[in-house]
Amino acid sequence: DPYDHDTTTDGRRSNAACHIYHKFSMSEDLPSEQFVCEYINRPPKAEIFYEDMIKQCIFYGCQILVENNKIGIIKYFERRGYFDYLMDRPESTHTDFSRKQVTKGIPGSGIAVINAQAEAVATYIYDHVGLKPDTGEMGKCYFNNLLDDWSRFDIDNRTKFDATISSSLALLASQKFVATKKESPKFIKFVKKYS
Repeated sequence: DPYDHDTTTDGRRSNAACHIYHKFSMSEDLPSEQFVCEYINRPPKAEIFYEDMIKQCIFYGCQILVENNKIGIIKYFERRGYFDYLMDRPESTHTDFSRKQVTKGIPGSGIAVINAQAEAVATYIYDHVGLKPDTGEMGKCYFNNLLDDWSRFDIDNRTKFDATISSSLALLASQKFVATKKESPKFIKFVKKYS
């Protein structure tokens, strides 16, 4: 959930926010289906935030899904040579009209996107936070800011909920399916052919 301008005309200073979500892991030593990093801050210059996001992507070895209506972060990643760390719009948020989108990231508005974000957060909370009725285990979320933001979230007034928007983008990004490339079998020519 980025910002582009160092100062705003109305004096309101919304925070930039980013969450890193670790998908399912078979290893018991690694967190599985949990948020592992939270960034909620407003550095004095937007470029400091952009640089922090590059460092975060490199450290965690992940791509980032950004709101593309604020293009400053996209241009910064491109200028610095980290364009491949930016994700394309997730398939689950596309509409019939958005399939031709070439800009990296996801729009911050639109019914399909808003509903996908709200559904991703609600599903995650139901499945992974609090007491799990089927197993009796307690789900985990280590970030109090995020829990508080989720509890106050208003889908009709989303601008105040930086952590919820950021976490929803991380959850949507985690739904990305990466198809493995099938290599064509390499044939060894035992007999040389002549024309």
